[in-house]
Amino acid sequence: MKLKNNIFMIKKINLIYLIFLSLTILFGRSFTGLYVLGFRIGELLIALCVLVSILFLFSPIKYFNNNFGIFNFYVHKGIIISFFLIVILTNGSFSDQYTYKSSSYIWTFAFLIISNILFSNTKFDNFTRFVPYFLPALYILSTIKYPEVLMNYFINNSDKFDFVKASDLLLVFVASNFIIRKIYKITKVDFYYFIFSSAVYIPFLLFKSKGAFFPAVLFILFNLLFYLKFISSNKVRSIVTFLIASVLFLASSFHIYGNFNFTKMGQDGFENTSITDTQDVLENLSKLVDEKNTSQIFAS
Repeated sequence: MKLKNNIFMIKKINLIYLIFLSLTILFGRSFTGLYVLGFRIGELLIALCVLVSILFLFSPIKYFNNNFGIFNFYVHKGIIISFFLIVILTNGSFSDQYTYKSSSYIWTFAFLIISNILFSNTKFDNFTRFVPYFLPALYILSTIKYPEVLMNYFINNSDKFDFVKASDLLLVFVASNFIIRKIYKITKVDFYYFIFSSAVYIPFLLFKSKGAFFPAVLFILFNLLFYLKFISSNKVRSIVTFLIASVLFLASSFHIYGNFNFTKMGQDGFENTSITDTQDVLENLSKLVDEKNTSQIFAS
């Protein structure tokens, strides 16, 4: 009975964790900026990470799955110890919230620990079945239609409304393709997903940021190495796939830019948006897609 209760609790915690992860992926800063008990969700998550990191600091390696790795285990502990040493040596304050905000990149490593604990003895199926849908959903939310109900909710309840940033889009693009490839182990399913998602997202990432575009191109080139054997063994299938991908690339480019020379349109008409005025936000959100003019031509 006790074992059943423990399994039930683990599944419940897993579900909550995956819901939070999915919402963060889909809505980014808008979701983590929501207030709960006077604190933003992002702040509460960092506070959780700090607690997990401190517990981790005093935990022996036997409590962790072998996938964590001995080297990573001790390096992570060293990073946490270095934080405390730096705060002491620089006369910092452990009671100041800014101390933890400015070091949030250290505490987010705790999500690896949490994932390792939650999924070391359970299957990751509940999450992986949703992974293929993240990229299409993000593309729709960012370029086609953002539900007005959700938009109003985030505007009224979050400290900031924003579309998912280019760096986060890149992360989801890389992680989704990596996970799907691990699941299907270089078959036609993950090959199709990789090629088609790349064709659709490359123009979008170029539009959002060259800093996201160039790593995406490198990822695609290196990832193609894993599929060389598959491509050579399925020449006709691969040719058809690349032809379809070319059409998707052109369609996505025209949808994002409104032209085929990769020049952003509508920059002059962009208006500043005030987050305090809901109507002002709604009138200007259609123009938010014309953000920083980070590219003039495709090969810039």
